Amino acid sequence: MRVVRVAATGLAAGTLVLAGSSAAFGANGGLGVVQAQPSPSRPGAIVTVYDGAQCAGTAATAVSRAFTGSVTMAPLAGMLGGSATIANVPGGKYVITVTCGGGKTFTGFTNVTGNNPSGNPTGGAATGDGASQASVTSPIAGGALLAAAGAGLGFIALRRRASRNN
Repeated sequence: MRVVRVAATGLAAGTLVLAGSSAAFGANGGLGVVQAQPSPSRPGAIVTVYDGAQCAGTAATAVSRAFTGSVTMAPLAGMLGGSATIANVPGGKYVITVTCGGGKTFTGFTNVTGNNPSGNPTGGAATGDGASQASVTSPIAGGALLAAAGAGLGFIALRRRASRNN
């Protein structure tokens, strides 16, 4: 019975640690919560910027060197969002900073392919998927690992109890 208590306590503690790490990921200054779609885009394109449902109010502002100006964000698709025009900037990865009405800031990225009016490819192939937000698979993988460990400990505890009863 002691093994079951230890396994349950370890599982509960691990769950709290993972919940805290994912909350810290999205806390003030969280990286990768802001989205710009489509990404990648090219100069002159209009993109929609979303706050990733991080701002509590109904208004926010987004800025980036990739935009022609600041973006006033309003409720859009369950988040805050707004439209921006990509400036005539060189290709690359640009930071987007969203400031909520309460002063909290969140960042993300957008990829700009550069100004190539001919439409013909230039240079080598760009690798990656062009996603504009950071990966959040680490907390998910950690949770799956924790669940598997808890199930394994529970299985061992049940086998021990069954062997003692025989």
